[in-house]
Amino acid sequence: MSKIFIVISIFLFSCYQKPLVLVKLSKLEMYEVNERHTRVTLLKSFILDIECNKDDNTLYANVFLCQTNVSSDTILVFSICKQAYEFLNSNYKDEKELSIDSLTIVKSIPELLKVSVDRSILNKKYKFIIGDITKLEY
Repeated sequence: MSKIFIVISIFLFSCYQKPLVLVKLSKLEMYEVNERHTRVTLLKSFILDIECNKDDNTLYANVFLCQTNVSSDTILVFSICKQAYEFLNSNYKDEKELSIDSLTIVKSIPELLKVSVDRSILNKKYKFIIGDITKLEY
């Protein structure tokens, strides 16, 4: 009986996902990038890994809470309609050798995004970027 309970518990836990939150980007301020490569430290990942359906207007995004290495600003990085690189998964914190290439930053801002992020993070009114985080290569 206890083995069945364990199997059911594992199944339910693996299926559990934080509820989706609708983010209105017009209520947030965009982070201004002044250099070609903005070096960041990953603080926390909120990964959905949902590719958007072209027939549906809903946009899904992975969210990464990062600290910029030069100015120490804490920012949100939204990666829209893409699967996250393995090095950005939620178990991989404090990765310091990461960068946002200013050429990948999206300038046209969608009105709404669906994300799986703690509301407390959104309430802090961090500035944001829509773009891709990559590893620095030496």
